[in-house]
This record gives sequence, structure tokens and C-alpha cells, in this order.
Amino acid sequence: MGGVTLNSANILSGGSFTPGAGSNRRIVAMGHVRRDTGTPVYSATFGGVAMTADVVTPLSSDDQLLIYSLTDLTGIPGGASVLSVTATGGTILDQFHGQIYTLGGVDQTSLDSGFTSTGTASGTTATTVSLTNANGSVRMAVMRDSTGDSVTGPAGWTDDRDDTSQGGMVWLGHQDNAASATATYTWTALTTNWMWGTVAYKAAVAATRAPSLPLVGIGLAPLAWIIERRNRLAQEQATQGNKSRIFLPKFFRRRG
Repeated sequence: MGGVTLNSANILSGGSFTPGAGSNRRIVAMGHVRRDTGTPVYSATFGGVAMTADVVTPLSSDDQLLIYSLTDLTGIPGGASVLSVTATGGTILDQFHGQIYTLGGVDQTSLDSGFTSTGTASGTTATTVSLTNANGSVRMAVMRDSTGDSVTGPAGWTDDRDDTSQGGMVWLGHQDNAASATATYTWTALTTNWMWGTVAYKAAVAATRAPSLPLVGIGLAPLAWIIERRNRLAQEQATQGNKSRIFLPKFFRRRG
């Protein structure tokens, strides 16, 4: 089984979210932020635990798209926890806003690197990105058309949020348990100024069991006892003749 979305919700920096239950989870927060002054370097925490920046788009005017994640391996807080996105080296005009997810069944240490992409485009109402993902990955994308009010995502994707709260349109969506593919994905809008960030999270590797040795006949402790008794019987027979006899399975009787 591949990666799946366990639950998701709209989120702002300072908002809370309760992770879904499952194994091999990732909390993923993706969205848009706009600077006010300076050149901000953003960071995110969930329940006070630092998240990893998986995607940070180049600064375009004052805008950036961000995707952060946190794994069970690092430690996902239990219960409702607050997402906080802050900046150093600058100030924020429009706080981070987007979507937050709990993914299950995904790799805990690395991304599906062929699907990670950022960019900007202008002069076209469609943005097409060529991406590669491994079998079972969860594909995720955040797109922004800076002046439009409508974005249409690729076929087969779930449109999780169409946000116009900070000007333009921010489209956020995903696709669970995606089949292995190298393909082009197209987002279309009414206007012509784009920025995008995409990422895929690989499916967790299924746990494997070491092959077990078959039990032949009986366990090791009884076997050791039988061997010890056989040897003692042999000694008694050598000194006393065949007065003492202990029945042993034919397989364990001394030959010769």
C-alpha cells in the first residue's frame, strides 16, 4: 500500500491542527507567505517541534511558497498543536496561509526527489511541469497565480483549497498513492503570472521479516537433554552392561 492522506485542514500561522492516527506519518504544511521588509528566512514549528523545509520557492516580488514537514521519526506531538511560521532577517506582511495534512505510510527519511520543483513563469495562462515520482508516493503541489481568481489543477488531483484571501489565487492539492510515472502536469488560470512548488513523499518501505529456521522435531532444550541422556546411557551400558535402558527415538540412538 502506498502513501495516503489521513486528514487535512485549512491553516494559518498560529492555527491548531490535530494529526490523524496512523503509522509512518508526516505532517505537511504548505502555503503562501508575503514579506514586508528585508529578505526573510522562514522557519516553521508544529507544537514547538522544528519542521523541515522541503520546498522554498525563490522570492518573486514579495511572495514565496513554502512546504514544511515533520515525521513520526522526529516526533509528532499528540493532540491539537499549533503551527507557527516565523521570519528572521525581515518582517512578514501577510502571514503564512495554506493547508496542513497528516500523511500515512510514507518514508521517514527522504523525499521523492524527482518530483521536487519550484519556479516562476509569466506571459502564459498555463503552467506545465514535468515531474517523476516513485510508485505509491503522495504528490503535493502549491500554485499561485498572482492576479487571477481561478486555477484548475491536473486531472486526478484533489483540489484541497482555492485561496484568494491575500490577492491572486493560491491553489493547493494532492494525489494519494500515485503510480510510478514521469509525466507533465498542467495548471491553468485566467491570467499569466505564476509561481509553483511541488513535492512528493515516497511510500514507506514495507517491513521485512528475517527468514525463520524450521523447527525440526523438537526444541533445542529437549534435544540437548536427550543427547546428554544418550551419552550417559552409553557410559552406563559400557560399565554395567545393558541393565539400564532409556527409550530414545530411533533417530537419536547411537549407531555402531
